[in-house]
Amino acid sequence: MFDKVTLFQFADEVKKDNENIINQFDNAEEKVNLQTGETSISGNIGTMKLCLSIRGLKIRGSLPKYLYGNNIYPLDRKTTKQALEKLSNNLHIDVTKAKVSALEFGNTFLMSNDVKWYLIRLGNMPRYNRASYADDTLYYRTNGKRKSKEFCFYNKGEEMRKKNVPIPELLERQNLLKYEIRLYGRIAQQLRMQEVTGQTLTEYEINKRLLEMYKEVFMSINKVPQIPITAMENITTVKGAKDYLFAYLLRQAGIDKINDFITNCRCADMFKNKQEYSRLKSELIKLTSFDGSDDELLEELKNDILNTGQNL
Repeated sequence: MFDKVTLFQFADEVKKDNENIINQFDNAEEKVNLQTGETSISGNIGTMKLCLSIRGLKIRGSLPKYLYGNNIYPLDRKTTKQALEKLSNNLHIDVTKAKVSALEFGNTFLMSNDVKWYLIRLGNMPRYNRASYADDTLYYRTNGKRKSKEFCFYNKGEEMRKKNVPIPELLERQNLLKYEIRLYGRIAQQLRMQEVTGQTLTEYEINKRLLEMYKEVFMSINKVPQIPITAMENITTVKGAKDYLFAYLLRQAGIDKINDFITNCRCADMFKNKQEYSRLKSELIKLTSFDGSDDELLEELKNDILNTGQNL
């Protein structure tokens, strides 16, 4: 289920192979850092970007795209090994020894409806900021300039169309939702492992840990199901109907509207007690919450994600 990775081999590990490595570069270009005078060689091999400097060799790109030509289809442990072997053979070095400094882990799901209808059902997540772009991309990110991880849900088909990347004919008209986790820096520490190398990506343990994180993250997100028509059956008063309509419209507006409203309340200095803002937000979310078992789209997404990776 790996997609983009960043691999790094230190200079003393590749120094004797430098000239041979450079000969494998496509579109090799020499660059000079005007501040330090340091020279580096940049290029690519297939879809993988390469940079050889005094510090070492950096390799960055999508393993499935390098192996298959697109990154719709996820890699399992066997095909991850095949991608790394292909890269090693083409570069004439063993990239399985390279340290992994960034990675993406996820899957693309074939959904029954437009991707946007699933994303509006995903609300806030503890300790992460929710950020939506247009109606087909959703991120959960930590605060601060330096991010160590983020989680993303987006319309994979639309992303490929915007980048003019060919979509396999059988999937051209399908609703493709991609969910992935992205880790940046200190990968071993984040996964509580001794080290993470190219070889590690082909092993059971790291795939197991990432898959557990993948599912736990999704389950920790507050879900915002749509109100089913059956919820109206027990309404018998005007107040009940008003509350239903308010909750329905609030849910249609989405969690972003609640967040914006709370921000505006803070700007207006509405409450003397600062805890009232959290209380108001909690009450609004609670008002829009109900048993989501009747929400077929939310159940579809949940089942797809929780059933991912059955055969690691």
